[in-house]
Amino acid sequence: MTGYAMTDKNLILCDLDGTLTTRGEPLSQSTLETMATLRRNGHVVAIATGRSPYSAWHILTPDMPLDYLIFSTGVGIMDWETQATIRAAQLDKKQVQEVIETLIDLKMDFMVQDPIPDNHTFAFKEIDPVLNEGTDFNRRVNIYGKFARQWEPSETFEGGASQLIAIIPPNPQRLQELTRRLHDLSVVRATSPLDHNSYWLEIFAPNTTKANAAQWLAEKLNISSTCALGNDFNDLDLLRWAQRQLVAKDAPQELLDEFPANANDPHNALEEAAKAWSLI
Repeated sequence: MTGYAMTDKNLILCDLDGTLTTRGEPLSQSTLETMATLRRNGHVVAIATGRSPYSAWHILTPDMPLDYLIFSTGVGIMDWETQATIRAAQLDKKQVQEVIETLIDLKMDFMVQDPIPDNHTFAFKEIDPVLNEGTDFNRRVNIYGKFARQWEPSETFEGGASQLIAIIPPNPQRLQELTRRLHDLSVVRATSPLDHNSYWLEIFAPNTTKANAAQWLAEKLNISSTCALGNDFNDLDLLRWAQRQLVAKDAPQELLDEFPANANDPHNALEEAAKAWSLI
């Protein structure tokens, strides 16, 4: 990282699900104490998650020792003290229509997430239940029932969207085809947090990733020493961007082959990482 002065501060970025917590459980006492200690030592602590703010608030509370929330895989950044969104990157109407047409052509079931701050609400369309059999598409629709609506072609998303999510069975070839077709946009693969098997293919505005959001935050804060803790493919760019990194011990093998891994489970992962990085 270049372009700004070195400081003694570190920016610590942590994924949430599968990294600091499992099955949506509250953050452990070890994690909360480590976050507080890191901040007392002059460091900046940020959560970088695929969750929307609405979903993140089920785990994170305003009084937690946290500085920033990077949400929806980089769509937005929230100042945790003020709960104000300080950066947002969203798809415009034309981009949304392009993605919908592509997903229909590729027979991928999809969801269109509304713009911030309502990006926990969405329109959904099941395109091919046979081809996409075995995914958790309908399970996600049911979980967010009151926030979900059936998409009809008459809905043209005049205000744009925060992102689209295609949910398919594990298939690298279909992922590659989608990425090729939408090469001007950001396509990020994530493993489903629900069935831990389905591919969630998240489509964002150009250059929208956890790493780009982290880069923006580091420059804003004039911090050039960075650490990242993650567990899945949607953390890959963030892990490669950071100067120091660790992954969860049960991360996919591709990540374990590239990065050092924690020995402890998520409840003690941040404490172990902070000690490994000599921050506490």
